[in-house]
Amino acid sequence: MHTVGRELRELVEQFPGLKDTTVEGGSAERLNARKELKNLVLMVRRIGVAAAAGHFDEAAAEYQNYRKLTFAAVPIVLKTAEPWSLFNPAVHKAAFCRTAPAASVGSEAPALTAARWSTRCVL
Repeated sequence: MHTVGRELRELVEQFPGLKDTTVEGGSAERLNARKELKNLVLMVRRIGVAAAAGHFDEAAAEYQNYRKLTFAAVPIVLKTAEPWSLFNPAVHKAAFCRTAPAASVGSEAPALTAARWSTRCVL
C-alpha cells in the first residue's frame, strides 16, 4: 500500500499547484486533479489501516470505492487537466528546459510564463 500511495503522490506533482508559475490558466482543472489524486492517496491509506487492523470488510468496501474512482471519475478529471500538466510537452519544457518560449505554442496549449525559463534542459 505504501508504494501505491507514493506513486499517487508523485502523480500529484505532475499537475502544478497555484504557486507554480510555469503555466497560466487551468487552475480549477489542476486543483481538481490534485484534489482527486490526494483523495486516492487517503483511500489507499485507509485500506491499509483497515486491513492491518483486521477489518477486512471495511478495507474491501474502501477498495471498491477506490476502484470505482480510479476507473471512472478520476481519469476524466486527469484528462481534463492534462493540457496544464507536466504531461503536456510545452509545459514540461517550460518547467525543465527554461528556454525562450516557442513562437507558436498552439491555441490548445495553456499560456506559458517566463518565470521558470533558464538555459539548462533535463529532458
